[in-house]
Amino acid sequence: MNQRTDQAAISTSRPNAFAEVKRNWLLAAALFVGSFLLYSPATWYPFPFCQLDDEGYVAQNHRVLNGLSFDNIIWAFTTNYQANWHPLTWLSLQLDAEYSGRSAFGYHLTNDLLHAANAALLFWVLLQMTGRPWHSATVAALWALHPLRVESVIWVTERKDVLSTLFWLLTMLAYVSYVRRPSVLRYMYVAIALALGLMSKPMLVTLPCVLLLLDYWPLRRFGNTATTGWLIVEKIPLLAIVIGSSVVTYIVQSTWAVREFSQYPLDSRIANALATYILYLVQSVWPVELAPYYPYVFRALTDPLVIASAIALAAGLGVGQEMEHCPVVPDVVAVHGEVRPGDIALDPPHRCRLRAQPCPGRRERGRRQVEHRHRRVTAREQIVDERGGPAARSEEHTSELQSPYVISYA
Repeated sequence: MNQRTDQAAISTSRPNAFAEVKRNWLLAAALFVGSFLLYSPATWYPFPFCQLDDEGYVAQNHRVLNGLSFDNIIWAFTTNYQANWHPLTWLSLQLDAEYSGRSAFGYHLTNDLLHAANAALLFWVLLQMTGRPWHSATVAALWALHPLRVESVIWVTERKDVLSTLFWLLTMLAYVSYVRRPSVLRYMYVAIALALGLMSKPMLVTLPCVLLLLDYWPLRRFGNTATTGWLIVEKIPLLAIVIGSSVVTYIVQSTWAVREFSQYPLDSRIANALATYILYLVQSVWPVELAPYYPYVFRALTDPLVIASAIALAAGLGVGQEMEHCPVVPDVVAVHGEVRPGDIALDPPHRCRLRAQPCPGRRERGRRQVEHRHRRVTAREQIVDERGGPAARSEEHTSELQSPYVISYA
């Protein structure tokens, strides 16, 4: 009798498992197709190169237009052209030149395809960490279809943005796999993906810290002091890669891109950093009057916008201090949500999610105040509504919380 019951349970679970796999792949495909179609007018419409940097990156750059060759590959790894070191970005543009030449079509097409792949990949990463397909799909769709993504996708120069995002997500996916089944080989996958991302754009320098935050939640790997120490030691090889990339980036950008304190005083930088936090948040919630270029504004610390930003940040920090189980740092997103059986969350009544902020301008590069493309990766964290459990499961936490939505941002 028991054997028949077990066989019946197995036969019932198999169709359900197949249906779940099918649903997940359909959601990923829908995100890919929807994201691609939204930005596809840039490919089939005669959309030219942009005069902002596209000429230097592609249209008048013979190293790119001549395509892949031994000399051009060496150049990609050794040049500091455009005050950046991102050899994989140069190689991807050279690959486009092989079939597109001087036509902007191929370059726009590749950007669109990479962004569509990132949308599907973001869904998959969130699904692996939370186990919630519909919530993961919603977050991925909000991120992929948001107007602030336009600059990164349509602007050929921002190939480095969509390409580095791809490797950021692959790093996170590889890390979840490593956490589930630790091994040297799986850790190498994490390190390789991180290195490739840094060779696409050095914005991934915060990723090892983000992985440490993921250890806290939702992966919940923190335990006793010894465990916490190992989690930090575990990130040292990744931090070494980041430090190497940071040194190279500082060297290549110090020629002209990094501004001296005589040009941009410290108080103005602090004021700009505070104001930019609010500007980024407002543009995320109400994306109107967007522009590709925002001239730098020299603000005083007494500027009303600066004061409002400081108050908002202080208020967010105060909310974090009220959370018994949430580390108090400025960059906090506090989330309340329902914890279902089998999920892992922080002990009730609070869960918190920490994440890296977009570039606020504490270190000045160029003469811009706000740049949408610098929010491409971090913007995901503002809209994440993760009410599900992470990759690692436990049956010990079955408490019920309130609403699942983000209630605090600082």
